[in-house]
Amino acid sequence: AIEDQLLNETALVRALVRGDWAAHLARDWKVFEGPLMFGPQKRGMQVRAVGPMAVAGFAIRPGGWFGLWPDAADSTADRIVPIDGQWGDALRSATASIDDHEATFIALEAAARARVKALRARENETMAAFEALARTDPAATVESLCGRLGLTRRRFDRLVLRHFGHMPK
Repeated sequence: AIEDQLLNETALVRALVRGDWAAHLARDWKVFEGPLMFGPQKRGMQVRAVGPMAVAGFAIRPGGWFGLWPDAADSTADRIVPIDGQWGDALRSATASIDDHEATFIALEAAARARVKALRARENETMAAFEALARTDPAATVESLCGRLGLTRRRFDRLVLRHFGHMPK
């Protein structure tokens, strides 16, 4: 058994294939399995895994959030949401041969590309630009970023909340 904390600033799609996996939520341990959306976090989440484990997944760039998830990122913030339906089935299928890493990678990429095609969402160029600025100039103030992106503070806050899951800081 392993018990630890997760703290991911970006959302993650993960398919739990082997092992017993749980997260400590609202004073109780909740067991999870299969494909999950781990929302962006601003606080650590206690997790526990028991037994041999196998997990595969990928991170979602905030600028491309709506290419993979139809709801705003703040709807998943600090949460774990099961992925079901056609996309959940595709992720389960993609990770069926998880011990073959190359095949799993190729299948996950194909599932993600099919999801992007199905949702028909476009990358938000402003949020992609903000993401690049945040990585290359992490000490920049929110006000200076608003100016560089040509946005009012209110508009910037709303966009960041929808695409990143939390207010800018």
